Amino acid sequence: MTSTVRTISPTPGVTVLMVAVVLMQLWPGVPPALRVTVLLCVPCVSSMAARAAAMWLASRGTAVESLARSTAVGGARFVASDALLATSKYAGPLPAASLLVLVSYWAAQ
Repeated sequence: MTSTVRTISPTPGVTVLMVAVVLMQLWPGVPPALRVTVLLCVPCVSSMAARAAAMWLASRGTAVESLARSTAVGGARFVASDALLATSKYAGPLPAASLLVLVSYWAAQ
């Protein structure tokens, strides 16, 4: 069985907005020694999730739609897990942070 999936690029504006919001929340608490790493990690994780969502949208009505949807949901859960972890670490402790991070990370798998 073959299927054609039209590819679309994630809207760059959406990715940039996600990156900006996350960085604005985290930046004041990020130690100077980790700022380059955070500047590289946040756009990578955000782009991964945006690309997975774009592939899902592009696959609607095809044989791979279910797989693409699962990938997009997993990407969103991974972003949530990383955002919870980073927020708890750099923006202030969250109640039950360890449990929330662990559950969201496992759900992303």
